[in-house]
Amino acid sequence: MIEKVRYQITAVIRQEAQIAAQHERFGWKAFATNAPKQRLSLAEAVLCYRHEYRIERIFNRLKSRLEIAPLFVKRDDQIQGLTYLLTLGYGC
Repeated sequence: MIEKVRYQITAVIRQEAQIAAQHERFGWKAFATNAPKQRLSLAEAVLCYRHEYRIERIFNRLKSRLEIAPLFVKRDDQIQGLTYLLTLGYGC
């Protein structure tokens, strides 16, 4: 016996609180390139950005060595202060 089932979405309800919570947790990244599609496909561009060396990796290693719990900051002055602090700690 073969049975075909078809589902149809009749309504969509956005769960704004859950979306906002995920947005705060994961954040967003925007990347841009001037490379034409013929030279660099979207998939290739994503792979390039994923494998780039980032200063955050240094801080990540430092935090894991010092067993520092994740710290989330939102204001620019907090970000600047944390960056200075971690840079000082990395130089020791």
